[in-house]
Amino acid sequence: ARSVSAPRGVLREFAEVNDTLDAMNRYLEGIDEVRVWDSTSEARFLVLPEMPPHWRGLSETELEARITRNSMVGVEILA
Repeated sequence: ARSVSAPRGVLREFAEVNDTLDAMNRYLEGIDEVRVWDSTSEARFLVLPEMPPHWRGLSETELEARITRNSMVGVEILA
């Protein structure tokens, strides 16, 4: 429920656990809006992170090594 009412705070909490709080704070400062779609038992949402430009040309194996669970749920910044 807090992710709907205070999404920035929830993102910061995830980042704090993963030692990426500074990066998350910088990221959040650079965006104007955080949109939240509340899911139900009938609907689930998957966040597909945008590929960093310098990853273009990497092999599938190299890409798989860089993707984490947290990046797939939108709480980790891909570098």
